[in-house]
Amino acid sequence: MEVTNQNFEEALPLVMNAVSACSFVAMDLELTGLHTGSVDAIDMLDDSQERYSKLADSARSFLPIQFGLSCFVWSDELSGYVTYYDYTMQLDGVSER
Repeated sequence: MEVTNQNFEEALPLVMNAVSACSFVAMDLELTGLHTGSVDAIDMLDDSQERYSKLADSARSFLPIQFGLSCFVWSDELSGYVTYYDYTMQLDGVSER
């Protein structure tokens, strides 16, 4: 479900109920870019802390434009987690939908 300025008040209780009822949530941010292409580019020999630091520094250079929220529940039938609800919200300030 796309959450917009126009349906926010209607969607908020649905989002809150889905979060309360699910097993876990996953969040995602879409940014205006992926990496800065700096000289500190990620190297295959980087350990996890070095890689995280480089990615975090790069991510700070970009603005978030969309927020995604997925709610998951366990399915006995499939013996695994399945998507219960998905929500997307534009954050760029351009979309006045």
